[in-house]
Amino acid sequence: MWMTWKCSVADIPLGGGKGGIICDPHNLSEHEQEKLCRGWVRQIARDIGPVRDVPAPDVMTSGQHMLWIMDEYQTIMGGQYPGLITGKPVELGGSRGRTEATGYGLIYILRELLKEMKWTSQRQQPRFKDSEMLLAMLLNYSSNMAEQLSQYPVGTNQKHDVFLQQKNRNKT
Repeated sequence: MWMTWKCSVADIPLGGGKGGIICDPHNLSEHEQEKLCRGWVRQIARDIGPVRDVPAPDVMTSGQHMLWIMDEYQTIMGGQYPGLITGKPVELGGSRGRTEATGYGLIYILRELLKEMKWTSQRQQPRFKDSEMLLAMLLNYSSNMAEQLSQYPVGTNQKHDVFLQQKNRNKT
């Protein structure tokens, strides 16, 4: 809800809307994923656009998915609309650091929490109850957070390896 309000106040056509296809892309070929993305755009093309509603990636989506969405929209509308989507690869107008941004935000919050707790690196590492659950709740942001968290003397456990493996699998 906060994203909806922030974007609305700034008159930016982002934030809050959710839509997509319920599927597990790990069980689909790249061709099947492309067909789903393009078919989805054909169904919603009149309801999205650079000044109307800008789709953004979410859990289990990639820059490639966003490019298929943009390409299909441009084909339907007969023009170039790079502002249609967020989450594009940097080489095609995407923002540097977009993928890691939320992870950094979470790290900054954690850093400030530890300051508030008057924790220093000389003290015993804090133990968060059910820390595995904390990382799991962060879904696609958890791998970025786990990578960035390794820069701080807080420590993580082996559970974050699952998220790092998932991220590396998505890069290939």
